Order: sequence, then structure tokens, then C-alpha cells
Amino acid sequence: MQKAFVVIFIAMLSLVACSSSSAPSKAETDAAWMQTNANRADVVFISKISAMTEILSQDSVEPSVILQKLRKYIAENNKAYSNSLAQLNDTLLGLQGEEREAFKKEASPRLDASLEAFGKAQMRLRARMNESEKVELSEVLMTLR
Repeated sequence: MQKAFVVIFIAMLSLVACSSSSAPSKAETDAAWMQTNANRADVVFISKISAMTEILSQDSVEPSVILQKLRKYIAENNKAYSNSLAQLNDTLLGLQGEEREAFKKEASPRLDASLEAFGKAQMRLRARMNESEKVELSEVLMTLR
């Protein structure tokens, strides 16, 4: 079932891609919030997606090098990714009623933004790739469990 979820998740990522003051910036505020809540299920999952987004977003790096870096990251972090996804699912399933709605209301915008950034980075990279590299990228992403 989790493998099916990953396939659906990767498909969602592809779809998502087709879509000055003294106060701290939104990015700074979000980063501080994420650091404070580092053990929350959604934050753990977002950190994994963000790391892969950073790898995909290296526009000045050749696609073949990005593929190597992504493959290495996934090999080293696949268990942590899988655990973060399972933890997020367990958290959502374990919450009831208002507690669940509050979690979803707070977590959804951050999850959506992370997935959208990942999808956009993937699409920018795909635009620079030849057909065999695109196939390889799909194969690498399919190794996420």
C-alpha cells in the first residue's frame, strides 16, 4: 500500500509542477518555525522533500551530475524518507476531529509549498534534460519507498 502511495505521490508532484520591512521575512519565519518544530511529522517530511528540491534546483550543474547527487541522496536517505512519510500518515490517522483539522490547517500550506517547489524544480531540470536523462530521473524518483 505504501508503494502505491509513493507512485501516487510522485504523480502528484508532476501535476503540482504544472500548476521590505524590519520584520523577519516569511522565509525566515518559516525556517524558525520549522526549527522549533523539527520533530513534527510534517516538518520531518518537508525537510526530506526540501533536500531533494535543493539538489534538483542546481541550474548551473549538468543534469547528469544532478542525477548522481539525487541517486546518492536517495540511497543514503531512503529509509529516513520512508519513515517520515509513514510518520506523517500515522499522525494524520491518529488525530481525530478538531485536532486533525487543526493539524491539516497548519501543515497543509507548508506541505503544499514544499511539494510545489519540488515539482517546479523537477520540471526546470527536465527542460534541460535529454530523453534518456528524463527516463533516468523517473527511475531514480521511483526508488523512493
